Amino acid sequence: MRAGFGQIGARISKRGIPLLRGREFSDADVQDTPAVAVVNETLARRLWRNAEVIDHQLMVGSQAHRVVGIVGDATLSNRADGPRPHGYTPFWQSPRQVDAQLAIRVREWIPARRAASVMPAAALRHD
Repeated sequence: MRAGFGQIGARISKRGIPLLRGREFSDADVQDTPAVAVVNETLARRLWRNAEVIDHQLMVGSQAHRVVGIVGDATLSNRADGPRPHGYTPFWQSPRQVDAQLAIRVREWIPARRAASVMPAAALRHD
C-alpha cells in the first residue's frame, strides 16, 4: 500500500491536526534516537484495521519506525479526493537535515531591516 509521508518540525497539533492517541514528537526525537512516526486515522485503519496501533513498527523507506501517535485526517491536497493514508516523521531525526535552513512565515509584511532585528528573538520563542 502506498502512503504519503512528510517530515514535520513543529508539533502536529499546532498545524490544526488533532492528536487522537499516543503522543506528538518531542525535543528528544533526534537523529541518534530510535526512529518514530505518527500516522493519520486512514493509514492506521488500512494497516491495522481495529487493532491498537501505538508501538507497532512501520517501514518508511528502508527504515523501521515505531508508531507513537495517531492524528486525525487532514486535507493535504484536493478535498474531493477524501482522506488519504499519511504519516509524519520528526524533521530532526533525518540525517539529511544536518545542513537544514530555517524558514519563517510571518503574518504581515515588515521591512527586511526590521525583520532581521526581530528574527533571533522570534526563533527562540518557537515551539
